[in-house]
Amino acid sequence: MSVRSMWFAGAVVLGLSSVAPAGAADVLTLARVRQLAAADQPQLVAQSAAVQAARETAVAEAQLPDPRLKLGLQNVPVDGFALNREPMTQAIVAVEQMLPGGNKRALRAARAEAEASQMNAELDARQRQIERDAALAFVALRGAQRQLDIARRLSRESANQVESMAPALRTGKSSQADYYAARNMVTMAHHREVELAAQVGRARADLSRWIGVAANEPLADEAELPLPPPRPLARVLDAMERHPEHATAAQAVGVADAEVALAREAGRPDKSIEIGYGRRARAFGDMVSIQFAMDLPLFQRDRQDRGVAARVAQRERALALQQDHLRALRAEMAGAWNDWQSAQERLRLIGAEHVPDAAARTESALAAYRGGRGEMAAGIEARRGELEALLLQAEVQAALERSRVQLAYYESTLGDTP
Repeated sequence: MSVRSMWFAGAVVLGLSSVAPAGAADVLTLARVRQLAAADQPQLVAQSAAVQAARETAVAEAQLPDPRLKLGLQNVPVDGFALNREPMTQAIVAVEQMLPGGNKRALRAARAEAEASQMNAELDARQRQIERDAALAFVALRGAQRQLDIARRLSRESANQVESMAPALRTGKSSQADYYAARNMVTMAHHREVELAAQVGRARADLSRWIGVAANEPLADEAELPLPPPRPLARVLDAMERHPEHATAAQAVGVADAEVALAREAGRPDKSIEIGYGRRARAFGDMVSIQFAMDLPLFQRDRQDRGVAARVAQRERALALQQDHLRALRAEMAGAWNDWQSAQERLRLIGAEHVPDAAARTESALAAYRGGRGEMAAGIEARRGELEALLLQAEVQAALERSRVQLAYYESTLGDTP
């Protein structure tokens, strides 16, 4: 693994996961998810095979073409087909060897090597993308599970509240309207619980795309994940040209360069040499022959030159796509940075104001109801507002973690420099 890949692994593992306790190897942590995604990933196996295939092709392209063996009869008279009557009749055995013109063999090997380098860059980039996508799926599962736990807790509290109203209902201190309103709150909370349980199931299914059946393992009992501050935005944007994902676009330009060089060599004619042995009748002596042949590139303007122009145009296309990819990569990085800043501020406001205010409102409304100064409807509405505030907090927390995982993916370019 390269230094940049090691940085990305360290940034996510150290920044987004805590050390699992002894004996907790069967629970899911972010570090374990990333390890499983990288260890058993068919996409990486397939890409590794493609790299190996390109490297084997490079070796083959550098070799001479296989020689050709020729067998035949020559100058056989058609009136009787006698093989020993005419002095020029002979059985021919010949070997022909093609000799590619100019430096074509080396250039073909260089093209295959460039293709192998491009595929290897794609392998490195795909490994990082898989680890990032697995981490994002894990963060989504954590967020959904956190919301489900909140809904279950408030559902239990609402059910306990309904049970506590039964004595008051029998003594007339509570109306039937309040009682059924509280039961309706329990039903709505259970409905939300079922909805969030389905979201957890979908999140586990998405995670199984990357780690298989291990996605069904329970989540580690962790508090909020510690998120290290991201690197300065300007530094990361400046380093985007060295990002492994962008390296694939740069390697595509290298392949195009190799194609241009090979097209320019097409004007150098291919040659061949043939050595033959002719066996004649006993009355005549045997014969040996040697021949040379070569292509005649007489129409270079409309053939070889057109091929060069086509390869040059493809190189210009590769350069334009490289520039476009860099622009897109920087835009994605800036977007992830803005998402992180927004989620961080929203989470601060929710934790400092929204959730405490919603909890205080619930407590105040229930206290007023117990003291005979308020209606149960106000308490139910306050409880619903508290639930939504806590669910929003969990949602924004997941968004913060998600944006931080994205930033760590882009920051891998910076290596270990502080």
